[in-house]
Amino acid sequence: MRKISCILEVFLIIFVLKLNLKVNEAASNKTESKRLICYYTNWAQYRQEGGKFTPDNIDPNLCTHIIYAFAKLENYKLAATEINDVKINDGKGYYQKTTDLKLKNPNLKVFLSVGGTGQGATNFSIMVHNNSLRSEFVRTAVIFLNKYNFDGLDLDLQYPAVGNGSKPDEKQLYTKLCAELKREFIPFNYSLSAAVSGIKTFIDQAYEIKEISKYLDFVSITAYDLQRSLNGFHSDVTVHHSALYAGDDVTDPKQMVLNVDFAATYWIKNGFPKEKINLGIPLYGRTFTLSSPTGNNIGSFVQGPGLAGNYSGESGVLSYYEVCEKLQSSWRRKWDNTRKVSYAFNRNQWVGFDDKDSLKSKTDYIKNKGIGGAMIWEISFDDFNGRFCKQGKYPLLNTIKDNLLVSI
Repeated sequence: MRKISCILEVFLIIFVLKLNLKVNEAASNKTESKRLICYYTNWAQYRQEGGKFTPDNIDPNLCTHIIYAFAKLENYKLAATEINDVKINDGKGYYQKTTDLKLKNPNLKVFLSVGGTGQGATNFSIMVHNNSLRSEFVRTAVIFLNKYNFDGLDLDLQYPAVGNGSKPDEKQLYTKLCAELKREFIPFNYSLSAAVSGIKTFIDQAYEIKEISKYLDFVSITAYDLQRSLNGFHSDVTVHHSALYAGDDVTDPKQMVLNVDFAATYWIKNGFPKEKINLGIPLYGRTFTLSSPTGNNIGSFVQGPGLAGNYSGESGVLSYYEVCEKLQSSWRRKWDNTRKVSYAFNRNQWVGFDDKDSLKSKTDYIKNKGIGGAMIWEISFDDFNGRFCKQGKYPLLNTIKDNLLVSI
């Protein structure tokens, strides 16, 4: 009997070991769901019919997070930028229309973003340098988020300690602000995120990377407009503003750092956890007017920005659906296999943009690098009504979601 008991005991041990092995294998093979962060801009409401975009156009089942851009600093406190953010006649404002999307998708998180390129650094600089103003900003931020049913605050301050009236010590004060916001947010279960630069010179000046990683739930690297300076986006030659890698033809060390791979790697190398990073992907292209119609490759000389689109209405920029409209006519599209991005041209007009092919490369990169997710700027630039690209509604956003296996 004792011998049989020992044999049974051995079999039981073997069974338990095998069971644990299977459980561990299942856990190691389980793919953690990625974040898909979608910015919505409140000025998209003013575009011409066909490009006009409001919260009613947002599909709540495509993104894990919607970030409403932008709130502003008024008297050094959070404030709505547009009157219809908070009220439209006697009905719901766009804040509530956006947060109401959580009724359709209870897993959706909706953040409010403060800052943006148009707001400058002056008010932020004054606020962070004054202990009482900074404390009041933090305290009232909680009240503001609660009043409008947001789940978190996104800091899109461009950029601490980097020109435009900011001061060098704002690098440290930005960290202090993040710490104070996070401390105040914890009891209310609010999240804190930030949009951060992908440009090395700005990164070095603006952020204490390891320190802010303690307080931010995630960052979204703006891995686009990588040729941007303090004076805006300018170039003497055609460039792709969101190339995944530097091209084989790039030899200038200053140009070697102007790509998505460098930006992501630099943040990780300097101590920000990769699982808390979202890689920014633009749903718009940067355009140029060529000096000569025959010089239409990346690196060709230009006269200046390209013509404004019919809907986006800004020189130097075309939304993805406007690019699709061009490609339906006489524009020619090319693929750069070293940069892993697309560009197109017609006569003296040129655009570098992301499409399904480049998004496949970028989402594969996110998965292989172990990065936490993707951020898109911005949702209204996709073909949201399926009118222009003949690829269904939201073709780019669906491509990112499907390739990343995002669980909504």
